[in-house]
Amino acid sequence: MGESMIEIKKVSKKFNKITVLDNIDLTINEEDVIGVVGLNGAGKSTLIRMILGLEKPTSGKVKKASLLSADGAVGVMLQEVSAPKKIKVEEWLELVAIFSKAPLSIKRILELTNLTDQKDKLVTHLSQGNQRRLQFGLAVIQNPQLLILDEPTVGMDYLAKLLFWKEVKRLKEEEKMTIILISHDFSEIEAICNRVIILHDHKIKLDREISTAERVDVKEYFDDIIMKEVSDESVS
Repeated sequence: MGESMIEIKKVSKKFNKITVLDNIDLTINEEDVIGVVGLNGAGKSTLIRMILGLEKPTSGKVKKASLLSADGAVGVMLQEVSAPKKIKVEEWLELVAIFSKAPLSIKRILELTNLTDQKDKLVTHLSQGNQRRLQFGLAVIQNPQLLILDEPTVGMDYLAKLLFWKEVKRLKEEEKMTIILISHDFSEIEAICNRVIILHDHKIKLDREISTAERVDVKEYFDDIIMKEVSDESVS
């Protein structure tokens, strides 16, 4: 386990008196690959926005290692990104690389994302799956210390997902990145992550290292939480 990269202590967040996160404690260590799962509205996006410094907690503290203050130290792959009109794949990568202090090579990014044969295509002409792969390339070209992936395989078929997971694991091994993965797909969490966090009812309900023996338990735990809530609502 590496040194602490992010420490979230007793953090709560409210919007107009509505609680979005409730007394969260979380430590993210260097080279962690953490899967964050939860229903819509559980607080996943707010948690990420606080890690990125885009939201301030109502109470509590978010402490980040100094290395995350450098330009390009954090890479983010969001669910939807607007592409510039009439720009080709390689051109967009080159444009982002210009503003990076120590970018990975364009050639490596194209190989990593399996987009070498698509490099001269207009971004708007890519399939949805290839657009997601390009967004991944844009997120990692700056060689960040921390990589945040928000539902990265939306729009990909199963084979494309397998290839994507392989790319992420390869990059993690080669560059020693810390990764936070938001996903509804437990197979994705199991394929990539060494640790899983379940957010539910605005709290962390589970924070566990993933081992082969525990994988099914995590999914069952999540299902039990949801089914209990459904049962409680039906009774009330």
